[in-house]
Amino acid sequence: MNDIQKGGKSHSFSIILIMVVLMLVGAIVLYTGQLTVQFNPVQENLSLSVGFGGPGSARVVETEVTSLIEGALNTVDGVSSINATTYEGGGNVTLTFKKGTNMETTRFDVATRLRQIRNKLPEGARVSLGGSVAGGGRSSETLLRYTINADMPAIEIVRYVEKHMVPKLSKIEGVESVQTSGAKAFEWVLTFDPNSLRAVGMTPNNLSSAMSRYYQNSIVGTQVLEDRLMLVKLKTRDLTGELEKIPIGMVNGRMYYMGDFATVQYREQIPNSYNRINGLNTISLYVTGMEDINTIAVTTAVKNKVEELKASLPDNFAIKTNYDASEYLDNEMQKVLLRAIISLLILLTFVLAVSRSFRYLMVIGFTIIVNMLSAVIFYKLFDVGIERYSMAGITVSLGIIIDTAIVIADHYTYYGNRKVMFSITGALLTTIGALMLVFFLPEETRANLTDFIWVIVINLTLSIVIAFLFVPALLEYLPLKNKGVVKNTMKRRRHLVRYTERYERMTVWSRNHRWIYIVGLIVLFGIPIQLLPNQVRHKNVEQGKDNTKGGLVGLYNKTIGSKWYQRNKAWFEYPLGGTLNIFQKHSGGRMSFNRDDEEVREVVLNVQANLAEGQTVQQLNEIVKEMENWLQQYDEISDFYTNLSGTSGTLEIHFKEEYQQTRFPYELKQRLWAKAMRFGGAVWTIPSLGEDDQPLTNSIYRTSWSNTIELSGYNYDILYRYAEELIDTLKANRRVNGQAGFTGRGWGSYVNSEFYMNLDRERLIRTGANLGQYLSYINEQLYDSEVSKGVYDGHVYTPVRLVSSDKDYYDLWHIRNDMVVIDSMNLRLSDLGSITKERTGLTIERNNQQYTIRVGYEFIGSYDLRAKMERELVKRFNERMPMGFRVGNGSYYGWWSPEKQRTVLIFVVVLVIFMICATMFESLKVPLMIVLLIPISFMGLFVSYPIFGVQFGQGGFAAMIMLCGITVNAGIYLTSEYRTIVGAKGVHGLKTYLKAYNRKIVPTMLTVLSTVLGLVPFLIEGKQDMFWFSFAVGVMSGMLFSVIAIVFIMPVFFPLKAKSHEIG
Repeated sequence: MNDIQKGGKSHSFSIILIMVVLMLVGAIVLYTGQLTVQFNPVQENLSLSVGFGGPGSARVVETEVTSLIEGALNTVDGVSSINATTYEGGGNVTLTFKKGTNMETTRFDVATRLRQIRNKLPEGARVSLGGSVAGGGRSSETLLRYTINADMPAIEIVRYVEKHMVPKLSKIEGVESVQTSGAKAFEWVLTFDPNSLRAVGMTPNNLSSAMSRYYQNSIVGTQVLEDRLMLVKLKTRDLTGELEKIPIGMVNGRMYYMGDFATVQYREQIPNSYNRINGLNTISLYVTGMEDINTIAVTTAVKNKVEELKASLPDNFAIKTNYDASEYLDNEMQKVLLRAIISLLILLTFVLAVSRSFRYLMVIGFTIIVNMLSAVIFYKLFDVGIERYSMAGITVSLGIIIDTAIVIADHYTYYGNRKVMFSITGALLTTIGALMLVFFLPEETRANLTDFIWVIVINLTLSIVIAFLFVPALLEYLPLKNKGVVKNTMKRRRHLVRYTERYERMTVWSRNHRWIYIVGLIVLFGIPIQLLPNQVRHKNVEQGKDNTKGGLVGLYNKTIGSKWYQRNKAWFEYPLGGTLNIFQKHSGGRMSFNRDDEEVREVVLNVQANLAEGQTVQQLNEIVKEMENWLQQYDEISDFYTNLSGTSGTLEIHFKEEYQQTRFPYELKQRLWAKAMRFGGAVWTIPSLGEDDQPLTNSIYRTSWSNTIELSGYNYDILYRYAEELIDTLKANRRVNGQAGFTGRGWGSYVNSEFYMNLDRERLIRTGANLGQYLSYINEQLYDSEVSKGVYDGHVYTPVRLVSSDKDYYDLWHIRNDMVVIDSMNLRLSDLGSITKERTGLTIERNNQQYTIRVGYEFIGSYDLRAKMERELVKRFNERMPMGFRVGNGSYYGWWSPEKQRTVLIFVVVLVIFMICATMFESLKVPLMIVLLIPISFMGLFVSYPIFGVQFGQGGFAAMIMLCGITVNAGIYLTSEYRTIVGAKGVHGLKTYLKAYNRKIVPTMLTVLSTVLGLVPFLIEGKQDMFWFSFAVGVMSGMLFSVIAIVFIMPVFFPLKAKSHEIG
């Protein structure tokens, strides 16, 4: 015997005491807030970004700046990939590192290398290292946003806040940065006459150098004063407000000053972006926290500190909380916690209703408490965060924990031993094995489910230990009166005898007519004839010839490919396609995994406004301000946020909670659209508010495409020519109908226009014109640049900008037609060449030293037809492109699509379960029967989504994996009990199976029902949380269908005869 009774109650007391200690440790960890609490999963960020700017087009910046930075950084230790993006005036280089890389050390290494190449960069280029490594290389998030008002200039408010508040808030543990925004900055503008400068032989660079020299603090030596070595600095007279007096230089014996060439003006900087809240310009204070923190705890600490600082602020200061991350997190976590509590109450009520024993309820209740509090310790040890997915994992695992407790309690009270632990361990291993394969999913799917999986794995692993030690020990002190979950009364025995007799007759008949079940299961699951192609083209059949002759291909095309069958195939698909066909029709022929459909958050109305290329953000601001004033009339709106930059901007409109689920957001959208149509010159886009809503736009220009093809190679010019050829080929296709062109990365990418100066080289040589001087002249006429160092006024540095007085006057006409004197030679661009505007301003992308260009196009036709066209086009181009160049599908995955990857993963899960069962029972027949439960449970999943109108998505796929792991548990319990009886009595056959069935059917049904009931809270919020709603519908329907398999299908195919060595 290996039961606790052998050692007496002393062993039981020791086990219970150990469990109590684990509970206390877990409770302390939970109470002291040592677990990371977030709303979304923490995702590690093993990347650093280097941003840079430089004068010139994308090609110039890529040659002079990007390649230099890439060359310096591509040998950093731990780099797995290096991606560079270059556009007009700047770009960025992103380094991605291998797992396990020390990001703090790596960041220092990257910063050192950037300092080493600083002197090699061209004039005007600037480099900055970005990317957060807080929390071990994880991204950060905004915790709080405050709006500050005071009776003083905005710049004075910012200075006061940065002096008295920012340093104190920055010291709070878990806070990464504290920043201010909203104050209008000022600048000194020096408007110079380029013609006056040229007359004395000077350039704008002379003015810029003079400013930098005058305001530099140079160390000119040292001096010993009173036995102390002191530095001697050269400091010029403060000319703030009198910049005209700054000396420029001597020319022909005369000293020239700034005022001789430029007028000085102190003014507000012209904004390059606008950010407003409810149409008001406000001073904002942003508190950003590290990612690997307890958001609620850190946010509370910051709020307490702000309340403390308010007491010392001037009377005219007012601080209002505009955004608080902890409020939304706290509300959502309360919903998740409430869901877990409701699930627990439902399960405990279910246990009490079935057992009718408070003592049995106490055993189950204590088991859950010990399991969950002990699990907290391992959450801390394995750094598992508490967020919405992990909380859902806890809720899901509650039902399985209760299942384990029911099985061990039922077995121990009946047999007085723990031999059932073999089947419990096997059942939980199949669940864990199925779930662990989630780590083979693509990163975007795996990221959210990682903590969800680990929570279930930890809880189930602990449940095995607790079932083996704690439940039997607890039963020594709380013995159950009945041997089993339900009372074994005489009335129940009579019912059981009658039921068994009928069940035996049905089983005998079914086993004699297995072919009916085999055909029925195949038809009900479905023969996927709807996936068959319309016709099969034989590789030897030339185009234009009859494709219905020759072997199996011809036979297929005469039958399945015939016109009659294609017209009437629906009559075959519905009866033969079964539940799989119903499911596929509902999901549009393919499993959809759109991440946007996982959940419906707060209803937010986004309005996008764009102006034509070449217009300014100030012009856009005037249009949007009218829209903001119009929105002020609606009391149903809680807040709206304006963000404008360049020629594009967004209005983000939030509604009061009581209007979230009403028709008002949809009505406002239509009113907004009518209002927007009154503004000429702007392109407006209002995205849809949901799946039943349509986006609105008045755009007539194509800046993005539905389909893309990606080209890559090591020479940009050659690659560009291939991309142009590909565009011409696509345009020639009748189904593309000319709709093809260059595109950028992702939806909405825009291809800029550039002015191309095409010069006649032969004419330049013949005239002897100096091209460099001519281009310098153009640059001086259009000069507009900041001086490297600003003017310090005792508080902050005020930037200084040098601007040519001819900048606005010297337009395209003057560039073409003005006569320019270079070395006593009159030159005019129209005589030397031409200047044209072309839409070729592509962003240059380079991934691991390989250039990438994307071509977009529209296609009129089905998905399969487009895929076929794209495959053939890609193949044709790849056959003729040189080594180092290739064309890859940007929007078509080919054979190995994500859908097929997930399908293969399901088969891998089934194979893993089969191998676990084969190892457990040392048989190949028994695992086949157990694995048969999986497709039958899938039938329930297939019909539930169309019936309830639920989208499949990632929640449905997670349900399929979960079903693979838990539906086989009933088969494992029944098979293990059957073999236990055979091992004791040595008798095989149907009588033995029925005995095992009667013995385990009640606890098995209870485990199924407890799993289903445990998921009921996930249905409360309906489709507002689509991932978990889809997950719950799939698992619940699949588990209910598994009951049919256990009762009616399993005895038909169960191998009642076994070899002697298989008995265990």
